[in-house]
Amino acid sequence: MEIKFANSQNFLVNKKLLQRIIDKSGFKKDDLIFDIGAGKGFLTEMLVATGARVWAFEVDPELRKKLENRFFGKNVQISGDFLELKVLKNRHQKIFSNIPFNQTTKIASKVLVEEPYFDDIYLIIQKEAGERLRGVSEGLLISLLVYPRFESKIIKKLSRYDFYPRPKVDSVIIYFKKRP
Repeated sequence: MEIKFANSQNFLVNKKLLQRIIDKSGFKKDDLIFDIGAGKGFLTEMLVATGARVWAFEVDPELRKKLENRFFGKNVQISGDFLELKVLKNRHQKIFSNIPFNQTTKIASKVLVEEPYFDDIYLIIQKEAGERLRGVSEGLLISLLVYPRFESKIIKKLSRYDFYPRPKVDSVIIYFKKRP
């Protein structure tokens, strides 16, 4: 059975918006930035331009192959499924990702609860999921586990026109900062 991944992906294409947020992030050369759900490498390319090392994850084998070709010889490591990775306990690990919306709970659980080894996490996710992770609205049990480890805030509400193809849900960029 062949699985098609690309049909369910919404690629963030608003370059100016991403650049403003990346510029404010303060990424440094000794940072290792994880891009989960790298897709076509649009965001990966912008992260590489910061001078930081980038580890891009993409489960779609066709897109992953294109990423490997596009970033060959650059400061980028390409891997498959982020959820299968045993996260390293290095310093200066950060995440900036437009994660697959259907994997939000699994990815958020991994990086915010199970393996909270990241200093800064920027996730582009469905608005309602962002509110639940912060314990707003109906809340989610995971928010009780996240709060002691991370401060969080929604830093940008996104337009559906910021994506291609346009998603049927509202999206946000949520920022998690590890508590001291």
